[in-house]
This record gives sequence, C-alpha cells and structure tokens, in this order.
Amino acid sequence: MEKLEELQTTVHLQSDRISKLEKRNRNLEKLKANDLHKRENKQDKRIYILEKQYLRFEERLKKQSKKILSVETLERAIMKKMSGLLSRQNVQEKLYRNLKDRLQNFMHSQEENPVFAKALKQHKESLIRRERLLVPVTTTASLSNIVAFYAYLSKDVPSPSGHHILTFDNVITNAGNAYHPHSGTFIAPRSGFYVFTWTIRIFGTAHHSTELLVNNNVAGSTYLDPANTIDGSVTGTVVVHVDQGDDVLVRTLDRYYRGDIISRFEGRSSFAGWALA
Repeated sequence: MEKLEELQTTVHLQSDRISKLEKRNRNLEKLKANDLHKRENKQDKRIYILEKQYLRFEERLKKQSKKILSVETLERAIMKKMSGLLSRQNVQEKLYRNLKDRLQNFMHSQEENPVFAKALKQHKESLIRRERLLVPVTTTASLSNIVAFYAYLSKDVPSPSGHHILTFDNVITNAGNAYHPHSGTFIAPRSGFYVFTWTIRIFGTAHHSTELLVNNNVAGSTYLDPANTIDGSVTGTVVVHVDQGDDVLVRTLDRYYRGDIISRFEGRSSFAGWALA
C-alpha cells in the first residue's frame, strides 16, 4: 500500500509538472505569436512607407524624363540653328573673301590712275585729321573743362517712324565724352547753359519734322518739305539750361514724317552742342 501511495504521489507530481510545462509552452507560443504579429505590423508599415517612396520616386522620374526630353528637343533645335548660322557664316566668309580679292584687284588695277591715287591720298589725310580731332588734348589745362561734341549720320535713315531717335553715329568731336553715339544721346556732365544745333537733309517727296528733347521736354523743332522740287536741309538751334545728368537727343515727331532722312558725302545730317562758359 505504501508503494502504491508513493507511486500515486509521483504520478500527481509529474502531472503537475506536465501541466505547468504545457501552460508555459502555451504562454511562450502566445508571446511568440504576439511578437510575430508586432513584427508583421512593423513590416507592413515599412512596406507601406517604401511603396509611397517608390511612387514618389517614380513620379519624379517621370518629371525628369519629361525635362530631359524637353532639353533634348531644345538642344536639337539649337544645334539646327547653329548649323544654319555656321552655313550662313561660311557663305558670308566666301563673299567677304571674294569681295576682298575683287577690291585688291581693283586697287592694283588703279595704282597707275592719277585720279584714284589723289582721291586715296585725300581719304587717308581725312582719316588722319579725324583721328587727331578724336584724340583728347592734354597739353593745355583749360581744355579739360570744355564740353563740346559734333557727330553726323554715316548713312541714310530709311523711312523712320514717328518718335524715332536719330543716332548720329560718326563722331568727329567729343570733348568731355558726354555724347553717346550708340544711343544718339548727350548726357550733361554738369549743369549750365548749352547751345545745341542739328541739321536734317531731305529731298524728293519726303518731308520730316524733328524735335530736340531735354529730358523728354521739347526744346526746339524743325520742319522741311521739299515738295519734290529741291534737295535741301533744315537746321535748328536752341540755347537752353540743362541740369547735370539730363538727356539731350533729336527724334522725329509722331506726325509729319515720310520718306528717308539723307546723309551722304555731299551733305550730312548732323548734331552738335557745346557748353557756354
């Protein structure tokens, strides 16, 4: 009987141990399942984030592809234009070489012509005189305060419209460097009284009215209509006070304009001015 009781006690103890082990295993499985569930949720979140990043990158890639395509299209257009410009440049260089050769041949053929030699000598002397006029004089101290300019149109102005600024581009005198031939504008270096004069040459059926402006204020005007009978010119002169930094220029009126303004070797359209001491 004692042995039977001992066996029963042992069996009960083992059953308790087995029950505890089974319970422990269930708890471990539950913990593992929870842990796996948490890991799965984290992975799902990471996958979701990665998918959004992928979609953003894919969208950026599409935009970049469109930009690259646009740049490539623009590059092809630029290359095409450059090719056209190079072709035009080659044609112009050929024309230039041809004209240069023809001019040299003409010069050689006219070397023995006394009339041509005399005209060429006069032209060279004229260029030398012009260069001397453009060189600033530094030997006399009083000349540093002189403000004076004179310029004329180097070629005709074909059918200028109303309010067209005349750019007298061939500068002969520019003491003080206040006249700007590219814009046709005199910018006063100091305040004071100035004299301005301008001459406009017209012929044929053309007629023009011009005006002298000081800071967009009309200081004087001229008008000439040759009536298809004469080749003539008209000159305007004004004496006006100008403040430092004021712009002075000549332009056509917004009405009474037709035909070309002429400027050739036999008669120039010109613009001049100087400061009164």
